[in-house]
Amino acid sequence: MYDHFLYGKVKTHLQSLAASSIAVGYQHTHTGCSNALWTIYTEHGILGLWRGAFGAMPRAGIGSATQLLSFSLCKDYFGKYEVVTTMVKKTGCFRY
Repeated sequence: MYDHFLYGKVKTHLQSLAASSIAVGYQHTHTGCSNALWTIYTEHGILGLWRGAFGAMPRAGIGSATQLLSFSLCKDYFGKYEVVTTMVKKTGCFRY
């Protein structure tokens, strides 16, 4: 998860650069991925590369839990009412 967060941070920095005429907020002036990593490291140290990760972890945990719960509920519903089996019989789709 930490690696994904690190690369997501660099991607966000690279995407946030706008023309000065329409720029809003802080603009990062990185020239590429390695330059973005190096700049973050030199300005904020090694911990700067994972700045904000602890705030993202609860969000990711809640999102994953919600996804697993909804999958389980849908699987139980479709199994109970044989939705997929009925669709296959009516349409002829998904035959092997």
